[in-house]
Amino acid sequence: MKKTLVLTTIALLVSGSAAAKTWVLTNAEEGMDKGNWQINSDQLKVKDHAFSIEQKVLHGGKQEGSKILTIHSKDGLTIT
Repeated sequence: MKKTLVLTTIALLVSGSAAAKTWVLTNAEEGMDKGNWQINSDQLKVKDHAFSIEQKVLHGGKQEGSKILTIHSKDGLTIT
């Protein structure tokens, strides 16, 4: 469910001026995990809308291994 949300959000952000790209950040079946990760509109060469997407892995206590995905728009929108 979270992968679908991430991929849908990324596709919506970049679909207007670039071909959609996907990134798999976590895959339990293959034992793959990117850990801390981020990308922004400059890296994707999107000039119309400035944004960034970041995944952070929390450490310590009950939060160990939990992930927070944050989407920032330079227009002031932040989704966590």
